[in-house]
Amino acid sequence: MKTVLPAHPHIYEFIRLLQEEHVFQRHQAEESQIQIRKKKKRNNDVDLLLEQLLQQFYDGQFTQMDLAVKCGLAVKTSHLKL
Repeated sequence: MKTVLPAHPHIYEFIRLLQEEHVFQRHQAEESQIQIRKKKKRNNDVDLLLEQLLQQFYDGQFTQMDLAVKCGLAVKTSHLKL
């Protein structure tokens, strides 16, 4: 049994509102990208070092444990005094 029901008139209004909301959210997202603070050079250097370590790991230059230790040293983690 196959029935075809007519579309409710409000469905078109709902779709139009969704499209407007999508455009608004996209505009908000684009504007928020402009206001993002730039990364500090130190953060960029750490990111680059981590990428290099990961590539060296993929090339088989060291083990998972070595990777974990080297990544820890790269970000210079330290314990907080409580």
